[in-house]
Amino acid sequence: MAATAARYAGFLNAAAAQAESAAQTANAMVNAFEAAQAATVRPLVVAANRNNLVSLVVTNLFGQNAPAIAAMESVYEEMWARDVSAMVGYHGGASAAAAQLTSWQSALQSLPAQLSPANLLNVVNAPAQAALGRPFIGNGANGTAANPTGGAGGLLIGNGGNGFSNPSGSGGAGGAAGLFGNGGNGGSGGATGIGGAGGTGGFFFGSGGMGGDGGAGGAGGNAGLFGFGGAGGAATGLGQPGGTGGNGGAIAGNGGSGGFSQSGNGGAGGSGGAIAGSGGDGGSSVSGNGGDGGQAAVMFGNGGNGGSSVFGGDGGDGGAGASLAGSGGNGGNGGRAVLANHAGDGGNGGDAGDFGSGGAGGAGGNDLTGGPNGATGGNGGNGGASVIGNAGPGGSGGNAVAAAGTANGGNGGNGGNSAGSGTGGFGGRGGDATSGAGNANGGQGGDGGTGGLTGNGGVGGNGGDADAAAGTARGGNGGNGNTGGLVAPGGNGGNGGNGFGGVAGFGGNGGNGGNGFGDADGVGGFGGFGSTSNGSRGLPG
Repeated sequence: MAATAARYAGFLNAAAAQAESAAQTANAMVNAFEAAQAATVRPLVVAANRNNLVSLVVTNLFGQNAPAIAAMESVYEEMWARDVSAMVGYHGGASAAAAQLTSWQSALQSLPAQLSPANLLNVVNAPAQAALGRPFIGNGANGTAANPTGGAGGLLIGNGGNGFSNPSGSGGAGGAAGLFGNGGNGGSGGATGIGGAGGTGGFFFGSGGMGGDGGAGGAGGNAGLFGFGGAGGAATGLGQPGGTGGNGGAIAGNGGSGGFSQSGNGGAGGSGGAIAGSGGDGGSSVSGNGGDGGQAAVMFGNGGNGGSSVFGGDGGDGGAGASLAGSGGNGGNGGRAVLANHAGDGGNGGDAGDFGSGGAGGAGGNDLTGGPNGATGGNGGNGGASVIGNAGPGGSGGNAVAAAGTANGGNGGNGGNSAGSGTGGFGGRGGDATSGAGNANGGQGGDGGTGGLTGNGGVGGNGGDADAAAGTARGGNGGNGNTGGLVAPGGNGGNGGNGFGGVAGFGGNGGNGGNGFGDADGVGGFGGFGSTSNGSRGLPG
C-alpha cells in the first residue's frame, strides 16, 4: 500500500506543477491581449476619420478640399499601420503561450485513462495479487476444465467464481467470496457425478452460492455473518439425494432450500441464522422421501416446511421455529402408492418457539392402485407443539382402494400439545378404505392435543369410512379429545367412521371427550353407522 500511495503522491505533485505552469502561460496570454488592445486605435476614432473623409469628398465641387482629403487619408494610413503592428505583436505572444499549453492539454487528455477504473483497480490489486495471489477487489474467475473450482473473490469485495460444469463427471465447486460478496454457484455434474458445492458467502455480508445439479445434487454454500444460504442442487441419478441447503448467516439470514431428487431423498433445508432467520424448505422427491425442513434461528424465524413425495415416499418433517418467536414448519405430504408399494406417511409438523404456532402434520399418501393384494394408505403426521400459540393439527390419513385383499385406511396424525396459552391441535381424520373382494378397515382418527393454561383441548379426528363389497367392513374409531387448560373446555371426541360390508359392517366407536374447566368437558363423538351394528358413542370428559 505504501508503494501505491507514493505513486499517487507523485502523480498529484506533477499535476500541481503543470497547473502552475498553465496559470503562468494564461497570464502571459492575458498580458499580450491587453497590450494589443491598448495599442489598437479605437473604432470610434476610425469611424470619425471616415465620416470626415466622406464630408470632404461630397463638398469638393471645385477641388478646394483636395489638401484636406490627402491629409485625412494620411492619418487613416497611420491608424491602419498602428493596428497591424498591434495584431502582429499579439499573434506572436499568443502563439508562444498556446505552444506552452499544448503539453498541458495532452496531459489533460491522458488523465481519464490514468484514472480509469481498470487502472485504479490494477494499482490497488497489484500488491495483494503479487503477495497472496488474490486481488483486493474483483470477482473470482469461473472454473475451467483445467481448473474446475471457481476462483475466490477479492479479499475485500468480490463474488466467487462459478464452478465448471462437467457433463461426464462431477461439477466444480463455486469459489468463496471476500469480506463482501456472494459465493459462486457450483457447476453441474453428469448423470453419475455430483454437482459442485456452492461457495461460501462474504465473511461480513453475502449469500452462499447454489449447489450444482448432477446425479447427486451439490450442497448449497453457507452465508457469512449476514446473508442467505444457497439452495441445494437437484439430483437426477438413480437413488441419489438432492443437495442440502446452505445455512443462513451466523447472525441473520434464511437457510437455503434443499434440492429436488428424482428417485432419492430430497435435500434437507439449511438452518436460519443465530439471531434471525427462517429455516429452508426441504426438497421434494418424485419417488423418494421428502427432505426435512431446516431449523430456524435462535431468536426469530420460522422453521422450514418438509418436502413432499409424489410416489411412495414419506414426507419430510417440518423444522422447529425459533426459540423466542417463530412457527414450526409444516410436515410434507406422503407420496401415493405405486403398484404394490406402501403409500408414504406424512411428515411431522415442527414445534414452535415461545411465540408461534406449531406446524401442521403432513397428509398420508393414498393407495389407489386397486391391486389384488390389498392396499394401505399412509399415516398422517403429528402436529407440532406450541407454547404461546396454537399447536399444529395432525395430518389426515391416506385412503386405500383394493380390488381384492384387505384395504386399510391410514391413521390420522395426533394434534400437537400447547404448553402455554394456545389451543391443542386437532387430530387428523382417518383415511377411507374400499375393497372389492376383501375386507376393509377405515383409519383411526388422531387424538387432539392438550390445551395450554388458557387454551381449549384439541378435538379428536373422525374415523375413516370402510366399504367392502364382498367382505367385512369396519369403520375407524374417532380420536379422543384432549384436556383443556385451567379455565378452558376440553376437546370433543371424533366421530366413528361408517362400515358397510357384503358379509358384515361395523361402525367405528366415537372418541372420548377431554376434561375441561368446571362443567366444560368435551363431549364424546358419535359412533359410526354399520350394516351389522353401529359404533358406540364416546364418553364425555
